[in-house]
Amino acid sequence: MEGLKHASIWWRDIWRLGGVGEGNWFDTNVSNALGDGKYIGFWKEKWLGMEPLCDVYPSLFVKTVQRHANVSNMGSWDNNAWSWRLDWTAPLTETELADDAELRLLLEQVQPCRDNEDRRRWIPHTVGVFSVQSAYSMLQDRFSLPEIEPNTVIALKRLWKNNVPSKVIIFGWRENEDIDHMFFHCQISQKGINVGESGGAREKQWANAPGSPREGDATSQPKTLRR
Repeated sequence: MEGLKHASIWWRDIWRLGGVGEGNWFDTNVSNALGDGKYIGFWKEKWLGMEPLCDVYPSLFVKTVQRHANVSNMGSWDNNAWSWRLDWTAPLTETELADDAELRLLLEQVQPCRDNEDRRRWIPHTVGVFSVQSAYSMLQDRFSLPEIEPNTVIALKRLWKNNVPSKVIIFGWRENEDIDHMFFHCQISQKGINVGESGGAREKQWANAPGSPREGDATSQPKTLRR
């Protein structure tokens, strides 16, 4: 994601951990709430239903001239009325015409909102806000791991309770846990350490588009943020 280069160290780690090499668990659990449509990919991101439109209508995706277009570029405003525009590189087959008609019917039910920004939603959370706890709950049953040293458990519990900058905490965690293994092969997480406890609420929430939460958000109290 383009905005990821502006993201905090927490978000870069999570996106890296949840990538294709780890079953793409993070991306598959993120959807979008449509605002002005400037930061949501029309074909490649989830915003209309639970799958990207490129997966729902693969034959149409092959023929579109707008593969990389955002929602806001897929139509135009006439006063307060929005009109969708779908352009193709070649004539559609009979089956594709049926898909085109179905897609246009779906699009009639939605339109961008010029006064709101696009937002990301964390699907496992009931209100769409990402938190370490919700990610942990989703992943904890995926692996059965051996016990770790009691002293390591105690040390890391103390680390997360310390009232120190987030960068210091994440550095200490990395010293003990390889970043590619923090969630998926992490004995420490499976031991039951709540990385959201004490020292400030460490829930991470979506920030204004096109990036994600900036440095410092990890230690702030939960609040509603927009992409």
